[in-house]
Amino acid sequence: MTSAVRLQADLVFVSPNRILHPGQFVVRDGRILAVTDQTSERADVTLDNLLLMPGLVNAHTHLEFSDLT
Repeated sequence: MTSAVRLQADLVFVSPNRILHPGQFVVRDGRILAVTDQTSERADVTLDNLLLMPGLVNAHTHLEFSDLT
């Protein structure tokens, strides 16, 4: 297990109702462990002039093709 890395971005888009300015998140082994607006802890990496947001999902479907074999 590797040690956790604390990253800080100018803006962190958590949800439409929650945008952190600035925000920090903690990552270990490729997984986000925490997202917080508390910036009292020193960040290992500072991402200046950056908006961090979750990956967008294209959830559209083509219903006209649903009956094709």
